[in-house]
Amino acid sequence: LQNWHIKQDKNGIIYVANNEGLLTFDGKNWNLHSLPNKTIVRSVEIGPDNRIYVGGQDEVGYFSPAKNGLLQYHSLTQFIPIKDRSFGDVWEIISFNKNVFFRSTNKIFKLTNDLIATYIANSEWSYLGICNGKLYAHDYDTGIMIFLNDTWKPLPMSNLLPINDPVTSMLSLQNDSAIIVTLKHGLFILSNTKISSFANSNDQLFKNERISAATKINKDWMALATSNS
Repeated sequence: LQNWHIKQDKNGIIYVANNEGLLTFDGKNWNLHSLPNKTIVRSVEIGPDNRIYVGGQDEVGYFSPAKNGLLQYHSLTQFIPIKDRSFGDVWEIISFNKNVFFRSTNKIFKLTNDLIATYIANSEWSYLGICNGKLYAHDYDTGIMIFLNDTWKPLPMSNLLPINDPVTSMLSLQNDSAIIVTLKHGLFILSNTKISSFANSNDQLFKNERISAATKINKDWMALATSNS
């Protein structure tokens, strides 16, 4: 069964977002923790409060140890405004500045204590992540957006990213710039003034093989994971 996200806490326990629920591994034993509505867990994040936040289908919440030490699920869906409780899959969860953000295709939720604010996409949210200490999201129509003063603001530059191609990662470079990784059109460079294509010898390979994820290994190397190869 498919795994979607993996996180590890300070005690070394591994948490896996899985089609059947949340999987945990303590180095010896695997355990499965299902959501109340038995849906797929697409995303997992360890919050600053050590809660294990998960996103399902029309469901968000967290696991934390009960008095007997076993993980117990606490739904947060009741804190979402009633009109916004239909949101489908939660693809990413990001802990940022003591808030927890949940991204579905059409809505981003911001959890602050027990209050949830909703941000509706102009077209579709395709990405949510932290880069260079800032929180970014990608909307197909608007392009890369940054979270400032409790609102999403478009970057002050033309949106040169291809329409209907999701951003899959943003990786920091020197001088507060970043590499933007797209699924179908390869790599782009974000600077303080513009977004430009990142020409490289593997450009056509990246476009053909579809970059579904990326991460930095060290200051000189990054790893790109493709869907087709």
